Formats: sequence, C-alpha cells, structure tokens
Amino acid sequence: MWRLMVTRLCIAVPMLVLVSTATFFLGILSPIDPAEFVLGPDPSQEQVDLVRKEMGLDRPVLTQFQDWASGALHGDLGRSLFTDEPVARLLVQALPVTLSLTLGGLVVSLLVGIPAGVWSGIRAGRAGDRVVTGLVTIGQAVPHFWLALLLILAFAVHIKIFPAVGYVSISRGTGQWLNSIALPSIALGTAGGAVLARQTRSAVIGVLQQEYIRTALAQGLPRRRVVFKFALKNAAIPIVTVIAFEVAGLFSGSIVIERMFSMQGIGSLTVDAVLRRDPDVIQGVIVVAATIMILIQLALDLSYAWLNPKVRPI
Repeated sequence: MWRLMVTRLCIAVPMLVLVSTATFFLGILSPIDPAEFVLGPDPSQEQVDLVRKEMGLDRPVLTQFQDWASGALHGDLGRSLFTDEPVARLLVQALPVTLSLTLGGLVVSLLVGIPAGVWSGIRAGRAGDRVVTGLVTIGQAVPHFWLALLLILAFAVHIKIFPAVGYVSISRGTGQWLNSIALPSIALGTAGGAVLARQTRSAVIGVLQQEYIRTALAQGLPRRRVVFKFALKNAAIPIVTVIAFEVAGLFSGSIVIERMFSMQGIGSLTVDAVLRRDPDVIQGVIVVAATIMILIQLALDLSYAWLNPKVRPI
C-alpha cells in the first residue's frame, strides 16, 4: 500500500505542476487586461500603464510566473484585484462551505443509494425491484435546482424546520451546522444516490450469479451472510468507482446550490471571480480544485488496492 501511495504521489505532483502552469499562462493569454478592467470604461493609456506597473504586469511573463510559483509554494496565491484580500484567505473562508455540502451530499447518496441498490439487486425482477428502479430513474431525472426549490418551499417556508439560506460554521455548534446544510445536502445528494443505487444493483446482481455464491448458498449458508460478507465486498470496486466520481461531481456541482442557498463557498467565489475578471482568484480556485481531484483519485487507487490485492505493486 505504501509503495502504491508513493507511486501515485510521484505522478500527482507533476500533474499539479502542469495544471498550475497551464492555468497561469492561459490567464496571461486572455485578451482581457486586468488593469483596464479595474479602471473602468475609457481609461487613458497613462492610467493603464501606471496600474499595470503597480500590478507587476509590465514585467516579462517568465518573471511573473516565477514570482507566482514561488509565492504559491509558500502559500501565497496572490491578492484579489477587487477586495485586495489574499487569495489564500478567500479560499480558506470558502472551502469549508463547499466541503460541508460535498460531505452532506455524499452522506445522503450513500444512505439512499447503497441500501436501495442492495435491496433491489437481491430482489431482481420482482415487483419491489421494479418500484425501486422507477424511483431511481425519477431521482436521476430531477434537476438539483428544481429539487432545491421544492425543499425550500416545503421545509423552510411552510413547515419552517430548516433555514432557507445561509451557512453556519461547525465551530458554532454541530446541530446548527447540520441544520444549515440539511436541505442543500439533500438537493445535491439525491441524484447521486439514484446513480449509486443503479450501479449497486447491477454489481450485486452480477456477483450473485457467480459460481462461488451459488456454492455457498447450496452448502446452506444463510443468504444474508453470503450477501453481506462475500457478495458486497466483491461488488465494491464498481461501487467505489461511482462514489469517487460522485464526490468529484458534488464538489464541482455545488455552484448552483450555493447560489440558491446564499452560501459563500468555492462555487460562489468562482462565479464572482469570473464575472469580475479576477485572475489571481481564478488561478487559486483552479489549483485548489485540481489538488482535491488528485486526492480523490489517490483515495480511489488506494481503495482499489485494499479491496483487490491483485492491483497492488509487487
């Protein structure tokens, strides 16, 4: 396992460097001049040159990249053009919100998807399986924003159990934190739970048709023990793959949900940075997102090695 982790980290570091480098130079190639954007409409050339000099944009591109990379290695990702706050501080403030929604959506997906998929797979072809399959299809078809609107209308406006907007940090109390992320987590995790249920069902059906499962059942082992001790472990690899993609999708797909629930997470920060043409913030968001995606891939590879020793390096 350790050898596999070291190997994947040796691959991940160059990937992160490549993404960071590409992000920086794509920002340089942008036709939008940050100095002109900051000054507003119809600035004089003298004003533009002065602002470009203050921002360091008049220096050679390689010098700018060297300074940015050196700062990034020390945790300095630049400053926002509009708020003049350090990008690292903005990311630290926004990241817990998005991670909380991602975690909440993942918990909802797991609680819904795996039990429903196992139950449906064991009863494949029966009436209960058809009902679950129909519900899963509906769950996949429902858009996040539409479900979020229904949840707000039902549980925040009429019943008034959960707040309609806002995020409460976990430092202010676990109960308040859970209360603030409940509705967005359900809106985010429902579709993912439907996908996970479908994949779990298919994996369980495939494993239950294997000879060793039939042999274990023929020897008189309890069906529940055979399913949960032998079948699920061998069906876990495709399920874990779906979970990894689900985490990546939840992290990147929280933009709309954050906007609807007025939460200042990575998604909202990204949208604001793009609309404002704030280059350092955009670069910082991409670097953080790439790091998280690489870590998700690393966790996926390690889970493969734990579930199936054949994929471990010799």
